[in-house]
Amino acid sequence: MKSKLKTPTVPARDVKAEMLELARERGAQTETDLIRAGFTKEQIETHAPGVAEQLRAEEFATAA
Repeated sequence: MKSKLKTPTVPARDVKAEMLELARERGAQTETDLIRAGFTKEQIETHAPGVAEQLRAEEFATAA
């Protein structure tokens, strides 16, 4: 008989959003800072360019 208990699902992390939030709170972050904050090198390489672009867009919108 199969168990009716379901394995709880863990929501996927939104790494880009987490990195963006960290940058907003603490300012520019080095790779070492991001690793200490719990991100992997792969996550940093994948998401940092998008985070930087988002931050530039926000700064541009604020300046306009």
